[in-house]
Amino acid sequence: TIRLLGDIAEQKFILLCMQRGINVYRPLNSNSRIDFIIEHGGQLKRVQVKYRSMLDGKLSLSAVKQQNGRDTTLKYTPEEIDLFLVYEPSADSFYNIPLSMYADSRVNIFRIDKPKNGQCRGAKYLKDYLFVL
Repeated sequence: TIRLLGDIAEQKFILLCMQRGINVYRPLNSNSRIDFIIEHGGQLKRVQVKYRSMLDGKLSLSAVKQQNGRDTTLKYTPEEIDLFLVYEPSADSFYNIPLSMYADSRVNIFRIDKPKNGQCRGAKYLKDYLFVL
């Protein structure tokens, strides 16, 4: 189910933080707009974590809160979230997607490889957003 996949991404993030010696905190309210707060470099950062799998070499990602598998109209904003991370399981990696990319769009498509038709203008490559703590 969708919630189980989200739980997997969140647990992977906790493990990543612990492996790197980064303090990670979780809100007590599951309806919070953030999943975690991390303490890194003397700063606190608000983190939202998503789980998304590649499909045909592409990853589609929206910046909208989902509840019970349905999108709500609550778009995540840079004023409330510092890091918008997506966990992609085939690469076992997190990617930091700037919320500013969603100012004029609801969904962004990220690629692994160049498009087969050669049209690279405006293409977004997932490797450019690899998250490293």
